Amino acid sequence: MPTLTSMLGEISEAKVQQLNNMLKEVISSKKTPTIHLHYSNKEHTYTSHIAPLLAQLVDEQIQVEQDIKQYGFHAEVRYYFPPYLLQKLAQIRGESS
Repeated sequence: MPTLTSMLGEISEAKVQQLNNMLKEVISSKKTPTIHLHYSNKEHTYTSHIAPLLAQLVDEQIQVEQDIKQYGFHAEVRYYFPPYLLQKLAQIRGESS
């Protein structure tokens, strides 16, 4: 909950709903970003969060660069996401390909 609290300031149903809608609103905007998405298709958030997001991105014709890993528990993201993030940041800064 510390991450959620730092993002929202306070946790309430309205704030959680606002956070849930933010990404959808950005995706539906007139801009056409490339979404860099890291996830595992083996853990519980895939069905409830990632699959619907991917479907919306396809519907909106948004380009998605996917980094798909095979871990079974959401807590394992801490092992896989940091190297991906560092690699992406280096790539964006032109330090690697």
